[in-house]
Amino acid sequence: MRVGVLLSNQALSIGGGYSFQTEIVTSLLRYAHLSTHQFTILGSPEQIADLRSTATSQNITFDADSPQPSVPVGKRKERRTPSVLLDTGASPSGAGHKSKGRDGLASLLPFVVRAARTTLQPLVRAITQVWDQAILERRINGLALEICYCPYPLNVPLSVPYITTVWDLQHRIQPWFPEVSANGEWEARDENYTRCLRRATAIITGTETGKEEVTTLYQVPPQHVQVIPFPAPISNDHPDTYPENIREKYNIPDQFLFYPAQFWPHKNHANLLLALQTLRDVHGLALHLVLTGSDQGNLSHVQRLTVEYGLERQVHSLGFVPRRDLIELYRQAVALVFLTCFGPDNLPPLEAFALGCPVIASNIAGAGEQLGNAALLVDPQQPKEIALAFKRLYEEPSLREMLIARGKARTGLWTGKEYILEFFRICDEFAPIRRCWGS
Repeated sequence: MRVGVLLSNQALSIGGGYSFQTEIVTSLLRYAHLSTHQFTILGSPEQIADLRSTATSQNITFDADSPQPSVPVGKRKERRTPSVLLDTGASPSGAGHKSKGRDGLASLLPFVVRAARTTLQPLVRAITQVWDQAILERRINGLALEICYCPYPLNVPLSVPYITTVWDLQHRIQPWFPEVSANGEWEARDENYTRCLRRATAIITGTETGKEEVTTLYQVPPQHVQVIPFPAPISNDHPDTYPENIREKYNIPDQFLFYPAQFWPHKNHANLLLALQTLRDVHGLALHLVLTGSDQGNLSHVQRLTVEYGLERQVHSLGFVPRRDLIELYRQAVALVFLTCFGPDNLPPLEAFALGCPVIASNIAGAGEQLGNAALLVDPQQPKEIALAFKRLYEEPSLREMLIARGKARTGLWTGKEYILEFFRICDEFAPIRRCWGS
């Protein structure tokens, strides 16, 4: 078959989604010669330029003219109303005296803005999606592609057969988090998943838990959902030597816990900080914590909590760091602490496994399946339990070494090669069906 691989336009700052796509596409280029299918990579000129040099197989071609699918569901930057629209403060004159009429109108403004947004956004989104879909399908048809693969959650259904990926459906499971519910986000996600999942030729998830969520929440036949465990997204960008001293570069201590996560509410920084305070005040152990990741609207809240808990000297927030620095931080850390509320599939624990960093992770649905016995699993909403896990790992060197060994073994079970071979299997199984009609 002629298989199109659609690259999304997500940026490096998106985090795990970018890393996952990079790992999958790199593995595809590396092992395409093991398949009988013809693959066309569709992306921006910049993306294609980066990939051409790594493609050696005769059954790989590139198309840099195709419009890129928009950022996948669940990876948009949070849309926030400009603060000036919500400012109902006093007039600068009159010692804070307000006009009652003006105050009444000002207090209604946020509701008017929200109502307008709720009314107009679905229309704008629908028009944009129809336009994007029409342009993309025209190019797909021009290339005579017989099936398309999206290594991310597709947000426009295609008339050609397609394979899409699901990372999580947390807007259905934990809709109270603002990043999956506010400003029309819940409606956008649910609409996109409803349209795309039910029409998909195949849906790839990383765990059986993820498969069950897809089949239950969106009434998709189980045979349409394929479970392929996520590989550690490290590709070839982790040389053994690092030219700088990472601790000197960022002015961080020799021993630190590491949490690479964008500042979304569901990343659960609040309970992590409370656990750090408990560790210090109850157990007498003042560990340092290094945070990386871009602000998605919750950084100021985390900063306020850091001051409130008296942790200013222990918490080091580095912002977004280059990929190479991120890898070295994994290597230097006492442990990765990954206390997200969302799942079932998460990439940082797998990265830590591959880089010899022990893992303390949230015991959320699917975590045991993905991580096995290679991580200490804790209740992400129980700071006392989290603190005890920190203490145990710090005081028991043998436990740390055991987790490192188990993590390395776990990583070796599923690599990019195994993932791509399973993807080839899905294509092989669909090929006899696809030959039943022409382009």
